[in-house]
Amino acid sequence: MKKYILICIIPILSFAQETTFILDSNFEQLLIDWGYDETLDNYVLTESIDTITTLEIAGYEISDLTGLEDFSNLTYLYCYSNNLSELNVSNNVLLQHLYCSNNNLSELELSNNAALTYLSCDNNNISALNLSNNPELVSFICFDNNISELNLSSNPELTTVSCDNNNLSGIDLSNNPNLTYLNCFNNNISELDLSTSNLLSDLYCYSNNLSELDISNNTQLKNINCASNNLSFLNTSFNAMLTYLNCSWNDLSTISVGNNTLLNHLSCYGNMISELDLSNNTALTDLYCYLNNLSNLNVSNNNQLNNLWCYDNNIDCVEVWDLNNAIYSQSCESDNNCFKKDDDTVWSLNCNCPQDEVSLTLYWENGLNTNFNVEGDINGLLFSDSLTTDSGFLTACWPINLQADCFTIDIESNEDFLWQFYSQDILILEGTNETIVFGVECANGCMDINSCNYDLNALVDDGSCLNPGDECVLEENTGDDFEYGILDENCDCINTLNIFEEPKKTKQLLNTIDVLGRQSNQVIPSTKILLNIYHDGSVEKLYKF
Repeated sequence: MKKYILICIIPILSFAQETTFILDSNFEQLLIDWGYDETLDNYVLTESIDTITTLEIAGYEISDLTGLEDFSNLTYLYCYSNNLSELNVSNNVLLQHLYCSNNNLSELELSNNAALTYLSCDNNNISALNLSNNPELVSFICFDNNISELNLSSNPELTTVSCDNNNLSGIDLSNNPNLTYLNCFNNNISELDLSTSNLLSDLYCYSNNLSELDISNNTQLKNINCASNNLSFLNTSFNAMLTYLNCSWNDLSTISVGNNTLLNHLSCYGNMISELDLSNNTALTDLYCYLNNLSNLNVSNNNQLNNLWCYDNNIDCVEVWDLNNAIYSQSCESDNNCFKKDDDTVWSLNCNCPQDEVSLTLYWENGLNTNFNVEGDINGLLFSDSLTTDSGFLTACWPINLQADCFTIDIESNEDFLWQFYSQDILILEGTNETIVFGVECANGCMDINSCNYDLNALVDDGSCLNPGDECVLEENTGDDFEYGILDENCDCINTLNIFEEPKKTKQLLNTIDVLGRQSNQVIPSTKILLNIYHDGSVEKLYKF
């Protein structure tokens, strides 16, 4: 019987692991650092990288991304700020976010990336870009390149486009109805059709060649910068949501912002605007209207203004809501609080006075509830009204000869308050009392109740108040020569000549004035106190009886 021995020879099979070639050593070193590779030998196991979904390799001086094609599950790629000259992500079909800005890219291949939603390729050397196979693209950032043509017709989901600083002569947005943000400044665009961009909220198209800009369909606009174009007309009446408008350096002769009640920033400088109505723009905080043809400017309703630049116009008077604020702000001590005007332009609370009248203003703080009356002895009743306010001002046109009158202002306040009286932008009187009396025709005298010579009938304090320790005229004096003493604590004039006697010196009289600084030939007869001014700087009082 023959026996057969069955020998099964099983071949030994060797399974070689698949690897991916990595050309750039900086790229491979990152994979080693992150535990995906072990040796810097230009190869990495494919199975180590094909499950990676997010790759953040920004700023590592990588010049080549060979091997990226095997990152088959990649959805997020951050490779900005490297030295890449070309980038092909066509094999990364799951890619959704690509950030490759700040490289030296001249070519970017996206033909097989249908899932791409965010693309940032700004600050490169790209001259042409095909987005026809990226229908899901939502955000597209490509500024600072050399792109001359841009077709976005295959990208209906776009909400953000930033293509500024390129060489575009036009841009078609007719198939981008979801667009909310468009930045296309510093190109060569001469026409911009926004009629289908009804959701647009931010538009930056400055530094182009636009001669027309129709934004009537863009009712959601909040920010517009269309400066440095050739616009001769701009209608913002349909843009009620507008908060920021910069239309400077155009050819505008008029601009109407009456419907833009939310506007807080308006820059319209460098135009030919002759009228500017801001009465409805109470939220305005920044106004730059210099270098125009404005002859008047009224910002009395714009009490939120922090910055007002209105120089290089033909403005004589700027009507403001607060003289204190205007005068303080023109010092421009703060970058966020600066009012600039021409030197011959004045701030006022009323710029519309007739030629024979001036604008005088009463300004108060801390509450007012009053029957407010202003009456002159000569000019009669000048103003009468009932006012209820927390704080504010009264401004009116008054006769030019007002200071030749004696007028009284009666105020009834429900609490303490401060008032200041201005002529144009010059403070001429201030106080806290409820009765204001002013004018050279008023009875003059000492109004300090604690002074030795307090005058109960005085309406205007003439600065003549005397207090203990002041020099006085002794009662026993007769004739034209006077002897002087010192007022004691009881306001009695006591003789101290023997104590303070000094050798007499020959002095030269230079001038004689009253306490208001008027020369003796201008002094009214009722004046009792004159001042002799001598060449050695000394001053003597002269009492007339």
